[in-house]
Amino acid sequence: MENTVLIRPCGAGKTTQACEYAAIEAARGRSVLYVVPTRALLLEVVERLRSFGARVEVSVGRSTRKEPVNCRNPLADLSQAAGFSLLAFCQTCPFFNSCDYTSGRFALTLPGTVRVMTFAFLVWNRSLVGQHDVVIYDEMPRWVEIKKDHLPLLPEPHRSSAVRLESLPRIVRKEIRRYYAGSGAEPPAAFLLPSLPRGRERTIVLTATPVPGLLEAMLGAELVYDAAPNFWGVDQLVRWSFVVLPHSREWTPQADGCGFKKNTLEGWPYFAASIGQNRWRGWRLKAFGTFQPPPHVWLVVASLLRARLKIDPVDAVFDRPPPVDPLGLARRMRIPTWTISFEINEKVIPIPWLARVGELAQLLGRSGIGVENFYAGSIPIAARNTVWGYRFAREIELEEYEPRDVALEILTHFYLFSRSPLDASIHAWPELALVADERMISAARRRAASIRSLAMKFNEALGAGGGRE
Repeated sequence: MENTVLIRPCGAGKTTQACEYAAIEAARGRSVLYVVPTRALLLEVVERLRSFGARVEVSVGRSTRKEPVNCRNPLADLSQAAGFSLLAFCQTCPFFNSCDYTSGRFALTLPGTVRVMTFAFLVWNRSLVGQHDVVIYDEMPRWVEIKKDHLPLLPEPHRSSAVRLESLPRIVRKEIRRYYAGSGAEPPAAFLLPSLPRGRERTIVLTATPVPGLLEAMLGAELVYDAAPNFWGVDQLVRWSFVVLPHSREWTPQADGCGFKKNTLEGWPYFAASIGQNRWRGWRLKAFGTFQPPPHVWLVVASLLRARLKIDPVDAVFDRPPPVDPLGLARRMRIPTWTISFEINEKVIPIPWLARVGELAQLLGRSGIGVENFYAGSIPIAARNTVWGYRFAREIELEEYEPRDVALEILTHFYLFSRSPLDASIHAWPELALVADERMISAARRRAASIRSLAMKFNEALGAGGGRE
């Protein structure tokens, strides 16, 4: 059995090649499951598979309006909104025997057929999805938040493996409730790292932005990561303005598509890319947003993975220096900063950074090969330390930066990793003395202390069993 992650940049033709491969395997008599993140990409994949002559079946959530429409009874919407069992309604529906939704939900994938399915459909109908010879995941699968009303409806084996809010360590529950109290919404009742099916012969994950550790946990197998030769991310120039911008409190890890939610600061433009819609090919994009998910997101994921947290030093790197450079960044072509990494099976993986930069890379990648894009925010498009590194654009120009924002990052770095942070930072970066006042130094000190405290308390709770305290 082969389990492979094919890493290719956005716009390199991953989906087209995967559709052609799936059609060839089906023509050889194999059953193929093709999983996509959105309905938009599902429509695109179905069209491409049929253009290659494949026999295609579709399994997707019920819809009377959104394409692909697979339900002809508008009363189903009212019944579901009223809280009645959808399964019971379907069994009494006059269209039951000719319904695309029920046939997609209960049908087996015959040899010689490609079944295209959304990730959400797979999660909520896992027990109905049988074995396939080949399974293809187009884009990186994610973890799932389960609402209180949906938890009783969650099928096995997911219901047993979902982690209830009450069973998380107290520090995680505290962060979750603090976040949702501010937004006025009810927190999720449970969190799920879904167990995903593998192919009898081969499993393939297609992505430009892999997150190791998460994939192994969901697929329950070791994976081979296959990057394109000389892979350096999207073949485009990104002009970067380093500035810390407000980010939306509406962010959720299971949001459809990719990109940024609208910033809370009025007047800032934003883009919200949708995976599977290529209408931006050839456009020069301007993307704005800091896009830092709230701390509880990573604490939940670390809890699901049973991973300890580790504070890592990182250099954000770029290829072209800014014309105006009050802090002297051009001498080193880097900005020292930090990240929280996960320790999984003795491997250190920067899951939070890979996940948040992945959204940005997907967004910019929508514009295609050879395009010059602009990004304003604090997410490094390329970064490295002594253990790992990533780069999601071939060339990065630091066009400009906000000196106080960069200075705070540098000071936080030294307060986290140096015994004499103030002396060490000024010695390494003398220009900091021009902008680092008492207020900034105090902010960096408090920030570093908060980061250390969060990691220490989480690791202590994890070591104690991670249950209710």
